[in-house]
Amino acid sequence: MRIALAVCLMLLMPVILMAEEMEILDSGLGYRYAADRFIVVTNSNTPPLETNELVAGIAYTGVNSIDNLCAQYDVVSVDLFYPYPLKSQV
Repeated sequence: MRIALAVCLMLLMPVILMAEEMEILDSGLGYRYAADRFIVVTNSNTPPLETNELVAGIAYTGVNSIDNLCAQYDVVSVDLFYPYPLKSQV
C-alpha cells in the first residue's frame, strides 16, 4: 500500500474504476486499500487516454496494454486520477 500511495502522489496516472462506488477494506496490517479498482501509471509519451469510450460494454482507452487489462477484468469505466493539465513534467 505504501508503494501505491507513492504512485498516487505522482499525479500522472489514470485510475481504472471497476465499480461505481469505492470499496475500502482494512488489510489487517495497518493500512486500507481500494478493493474495487486499480491504478495504472503512464509515461509522459503515452497518448491521452479515451476515458468515456465503451466497446462491447468494456472500457476502451486507445492504449492496447490498458485495453487488455480492461477486457481481462471487465472494467466498465476509466477516469483520470488527476484530470487537469500538468504545469511541468519531472
